[in-house]
This record gives sequence, structure tokens and C-alpha cells, in this order.
Amino acid sequence: MILKDKRLHAILTANLFSSIGLGISGTVVTWNLIQSANGAQLYGYVIAVMNITMFLILPYLGTMVDRYSRKKVIIFAEVFGLTITFLVLCFGYVSQGLDVWHFVVLLMLSYIYYPLQIPAKIALCQEIFDASQYRTLNSALEIQGQTAAMISAGITALAMKYLSLFTILWIDVLTYVIAISFIMFIPYTAKQSERLQKSKAWANISEGFMYLKNRKRLLLFLLGTFIPFVMVMIGNYINPIHIKDTLGAGLEVFASFEMFYAIGAILAGFMMTILMKKYGDFTACFTMMIIFTIGMMSIIIIPNVAMLLVASLLFGLGNAGTRVGRNVIMMKIVPNDIIGRVSSFVQGMGLLIRTTSIFILSSIIHQISTLHAFSVMTFMLLLALFAVWKVRDTVIEDKVSVTHVSV
Repeated sequence: MILKDKRLHAILTANLFSSIGLGISGTVVTWNLIQSANGAQLYGYVIAVMNITMFLILPYLGTMVDRYSRKKVIIFAEVFGLTITFLVLCFGYVSQGLDVWHFVVLLMLSYIYYPLQIPAKIALCQEIFDASQYRTLNSALEIQGQTAAMISAGITALAMKYLSLFTILWIDVLTYVIAISFIMFIPYTAKQSERLQKSKAWANISEGFMYLKNRKRLLLFLLGTFIPFVMVMIGNYINPIHIKDTLGAGLEVFASFEMFYAIGAILAGFMMTILMKKYGDFTACFTMMIIFTIGMMSIIIIPNVAMLLVASLLFGLGNAGTRVGRNVIMMKIVPNDIIGRVSSFVQGMGLLIRTTSIFILSSIIHQISTLHAFSVMTFMLLLALFAVWKVRDTVIEDKVSVTHVSV
């Protein structure tokens, strides 16, 4: 039984600690940045610049995942996060305080860490576990990830009152160390590295693109189901401004928003295994997209703190459920030797959409209401729902082969 597998226990524990650490520091860094002079606009520009940068390097990250040992890639991501956080701490002690540029660097860290760590984790799990275990596996990973988010949100609310920023970042460093320790003891032998090491980088990158180019309906499904996550990322920019300016609330609402989101996502983790077994992977995934869209609409219809928290619960349920369904379907269909590049390509397209959106919003956010921004996001979700429904025959379990055929 997969839930008793020590390899899964190690992966879940490592992810739990690194997610808690990065979650705490991420919330604190974001809040301190937007509180600085012209912070909201600077926050938007930083996100836009990082999205453009990541769009350019994501194909290389995907190739890195498929070329090297997935275990080593995950360890590299953790060591990278630890190193950057430690260096920021050192500069902070030297300058006797944390400045805006320190917050910007730490914000950039999360934009590099997750696009490398997540595809590597998906590829590692696909490689070491059986296809019959993917539903339970992805649900367990989602529960772990969102439990970490809920814990970090709760700790953040206390940490902001009782701990200094330096102490919070030292906690972040410690969680990276713990994560690395658990990942190192996962028994694993790389299987797919030899072929890629013989090819040039651009040839490796183009293989991921060509795989999806020849499977346009699969590409449309992957992009469509990625839109809720894109909306969450755009929301990471809009939500603090919406809470602070439109609703006139403070950090406690911001932290509560994160906690309610995590509760919804944890529910999705428990529900999706049951829903996928009973109704199929696609139906469960599509239902979660609808729930996410309802949450977005509710913010516009009833713009108050209570409805925002209800919407946050629906966002967590809808986005996490959609992600679990998409990952299960992708792991069943996409060959392991190319899944890193396919994951990165889909992330890249999502980055392009949210980069454009955030760049525009950061320039006009003070001239329009955040409710107008949520209206545009709702329209994008409705388009995604329509696209995913149109290609449903491509990914419904009875009509696809789950045998991993090489490209």
C-alpha cells in the first residue's frame, strides 16, 4: 500500500518542512514589500519581471529535470533556496536591517524554486511509483502541501507579532536543512539521464514542444486546467491590494485568506481520490474547475471580508482538485523521459498569460477597482472551462492509453 511506503513518507516530510518555511517567509516578505513606499506597484513590476525571466529559462529547467537524476535536482532546488535565504540574512546583519531589495530577492527566490522543484517532484514520483498508485499519490501530495500552507499561515499570524524578521528567516533556513536530509535518504537510481546527455540543449527543449504540438487536444486540456493556478498566481498580486485598499482590512485577514485556502485544498486532497474512482479523472477535474470559477464570481457579487474567505475556501478546493486531476492524467499519458519538459512547457504558457496580466494590472491597479480585475479573471476562467470541455474525449480514461510510449 502506497501510504505505507517509506519513500512517500520521505517525500511528504521533506515537502512539508520546505513548504512551511517558504510559506512563512513568503507571506511576511510580500506583506512588508507592499507596505513600503510605492510597494504595490514595485511588487507588480517584480512579479512581471520574474515571470518574463522564468518564461525564458523554464525550458532549460524542464530539460534539467529530464537530463539529470530527479533526486539530485530536488536537492539542488533545496540547497539553492537555503543558500539565497542565508545570504540575505548575512547582508541583513551587515546592514543592520532588512531593506526593500532584500524582500525583492526573497520574492524572486520562490519564482525560481517552485518551477524547478515541482516538475522534478512529479517526474520522480512518476518514475518510482506504479501508475495504479497515481490517484492516491497525488492526493497525498496535495494534502501535505496544503497542510503545510495552513500551518505556515497560522504560524505567520503569530510570528509577525512575536518574532523578528531575522528569526523568521532562520526558521526558513532550518526547514530547508530538514528537507534536504529527508530527500537524501530516498532510495533512487536515475533511469532516463543517458539519452539526454548525448543531445544538445535546444534539441532537448524542442522535443517537449513537438510532443505537445502533435497532441494539440492534450495541450489544450493541460493549458485549460492550468488556468485556475494562473488565476491564483495573479490573485497573489491582487489579493493583498484588494484586502488593504478595497476592503480596508489588515494582515489578519490576509493570513486568514491563506488559511481558508489551505483548508479548501486539504479537502480537495481527501475528496479527489474518491471522486476520481467514482466518476473518473476528467469529471472530477472539470468539477473542481467549476467550483473555482464560482468562488471568483462570489467575490464580485458580494465584496466583503466574509465572502472573500468563503471564496478562498472554494479557490483552495477548486485549484487543488484541478491540479490533482491534471497531474494524474498527465502522469498516465506523458512518458517519463519527457514529462519534465512537458510540465515546464505548460508552466511557461501559464507564465506568459499571468505575466501579461500582472504587467497590465500593475500599471493601472490604482486607476481601476480590484473588482474589475476579478471580472476579467472570471471571463478567462469561463473560456478555460469551455476549452477543457471541448477536448474531454481526449483525456477520458476509457479513450486514452496509459502506457508510457517514448517520443
